[in-house]
Amino acid sequence: MSLSKQELFDRIRRDSWQRQLSIRALSKKYGVHRRLVRERFPRPSHPAPPGGADVTVGVHVNVALARFS
Repeated sequence: MSLSKQELFDRIRRDSWQRQLSIRALSKKYGVHRRLVRERFPRPSHPAPPGGADVTVGVHVNVALARFS
């Protein structure tokens, strides 16, 4: 029995949600590559790395330059 692409994706999504199957388990169950399973799920957004740009350094430099002007 061959599933249409939409039916396959629906089953993958359902099994992922209901049975909490991993990407590897889903790909093995349905006989597809893990890349295809990953396509069906949104990528998690990555948080900003800690220690971002320090704006206060620029402020201190500008204040120091303003004093010498």
